[in-house]
Amino acid sequence: MNCYLHPEKWLFVDEKGRPRKAIDARAPETEISFNQDPGHALSIGYDFRSICLFVTTFTTGADAQSGDPGHMDFLPSLLLRSANESCLQKATLALSLRNFANRHAVTDLTSKITEAYSEALKSTNQALADQYLAKHDGTLAAVFLLSLYESLAPRAVRGSWKAHVHGALQLLRLRGPEQFSTSAGQQLFRLVHTPILLRAFKNGEEPPEESRQMVQLFQMYHLPHHFASQISTYFYKVVMLRARTAKLLRQPYTFGESIFALDGDFQRSLFLLIVQGQALDTSSDFIGWAAEDDHWRLQKKSFSHEPARCYEKRYHKYYWCSHWAMCQWIRGWTARLYLYETLLNALSYLNASSLRDLADTASISDIFQGKVQETADNILCSIDFAFGDIDECGLTKEHDTFMTDPAASAVGPYYIFYGLEVIIESFFTTRGQKVIAAKALGRIGRERGLARLLCWT
Repeated sequence: MNCYLHPEKWLFVDEKGRPRKAIDARAPETEISFNQDPGHALSIGYDFRSICLFVTTFTTGADAQSGDPGHMDFLPSLLLRSANESCLQKATLALSLRNFANRHAVTDLTSKITEAYSEALKSTNQALADQYLAKHDGTLAAVFLLSLYESLAPRAVRGSWKAHVHGALQLLRLRGPEQFSTSAGQQLFRLVHTPILLRAFKNGEEPPEESRQMVQLFQMYHLPHHFASQISTYFYKVVMLRARTAKLLRQPYTFGESIFALDGDFQRSLFLLIVQGQALDTSSDFIGWAAEDDHWRLQKKSFSHEPARCYEKRYHKYYWCSHWAMCQWIRGWTARLYLYETLLNALSYLNASSLRDLADTASISDIFQGKVQETADNILCSIDFAFGDIDECGLTKEHDTFMTDPAASAVGPYYIFYGLEVIIESFFTTRGQKVIAAKALGRIGRERGLARLLCWT
């Protein structure tokens, strides 16, 4: 990987000299980072090779016309404008080295990575202690990059995003409404806030009140596309229903009673939650929401026979105009999978009388489990597009060519990662589905160096 810097652009090219990405960096106050001469090609060591690889593979540009916000496309500009030795530059270096070592199986960078991470952590903590610097986009970006570093780090040295949730909320609150006035601020809010929401979702908890207030404020400043807005609303409703169900199921045990002996209010409440969950999904038409705009529309590539790269006898694959559009569908499908898992769990606590009111026991249980497996299939049919094996036109890439691409994008795998984990962890997906998801996660780790992520922007 080579990187050339000049006063107007960063240009990233691969080993064969093909341009990968050109990023506008024009601004009066721009400084080229790390004190390099911007007029000549650089003789790049691990530092610059790793940074170029990270920026090339983890960023995509925004598309204002379609409402596609891109993914971390603010990073190159922030880096070029930031002062040397800033917390953002140090965090970027630490994460880039970690990503480079993971992706290319480089084992002799351990001490360098550890030193870079220690410096980045120290510098970021100093910036957070300064009330003025704490509000900067660069500081919040550094916090996010360090959390991503922990996701990519070997298990023995990983931190826990759970430990950072309270601090992240405080930082977002400190930045106030002004953070939503720029595209970079909006992207950073999504990147830092989404893991907070996902953690609550996974654990069956309600999001913190501060989190809900900030989402409402964000929506006042940023009006997403109709499809993305509908998916977000559906996702949030599932989060809340899942939290209410979990709270109800925990309640009887606090009184030391058998849950099966509790009738009356408990059974009625649980029955209503199941009915509400069914109604929520029945009224949610993903295909209809996306129909008004081709950018968000799911498209299907079917096969008359099983191709070499097709996953486990699946004869169709999905593709979209962008990975961001795919991300919204994956987000909706994962919420739907969790919804029906929650309903299946609730069914097991209903007494015979309540089940008769709902439907035949075996029938409704089979229907819900079928919904889980159908939704899991939808996620799995998106794997090839996430990896770039199928492009936005539905054209299939040659596998050998793709495998040797030194700068294959990590954005698609980043978006689908969590959905694959949910399939593996589910009690109601099939063994075959778990195997396919595990293979895809293995490929993400092998080709992209992504070991563990809590994502979705």
